[in-house]
Amino acid sequence: MIAEPLVRARHLKSLLTAVDALACAPAVRAHVGAAVLGATEGASGIDWLPLEHDLAFTGAIYQVLPAAEADAFFRAHTSASFEGPLLRTMVDTAVRLFGLDPGSWARWVPKGWSMIFRGTGEWSVGAIRPGEARLGLAALPDEAIAHAHWLRSVARSLDALCDLARCTGGMELAAVDLAARRADFVLRWAAGARRAG
Repeated sequence: MIAEPLVRARHLKSLLTAVDALACAPAVRAHVGAAVLGATEGASGIDWLPLEHDLAFTGAIYQVLPAAEADAFFRAHTSASFEGPLLRTMVDTAVRLFGLDPGSWARWVPKGWSMIFRGTGEWSVGAIRPGEARLGLAALPDEAIAHAHWLRSVARSLDALCDLARCTGGMELAAVDLAARRADFVLRWAAGARRAG
């Protein structure tokens, strides 16, 4: 039996908080819809909600914001999430173990993902070499892989690994195989280059 695709309510609540800081928040909220907003606001942070709620938020953000601004929104939201209650402990542990190496951070993507999503794909980490790490997300639910913007939002969210490592770079959505329900990603960064901050 295939598990129902779910997302942690805390993730949606933090998305909603970030949306509410935007000037266009009323328009985004209108696109998300009352049912999803009500379920998000009424849930406990540790609850699990249907993945469709995350898809509704993602679609609304890309419908209302220009694409580049929506991309920046997802990157900034994930960067901020590294400081939040859902991922802070994992981040602190990884920094102690690996320092600020993006390649090492790529290995933690499956662990972080499992804290936010259930039944929503399985990450594998492939080749990691200086300046590049290859990752795959398989067993994706049909509604996620068919969504117009969701995989793009995943890539933009994972750009934040470079923010965390204080280096320039980002995640590329390299290939999508609808029949295999798989997406391949490549994280690239400027090896040895560090951003201030």
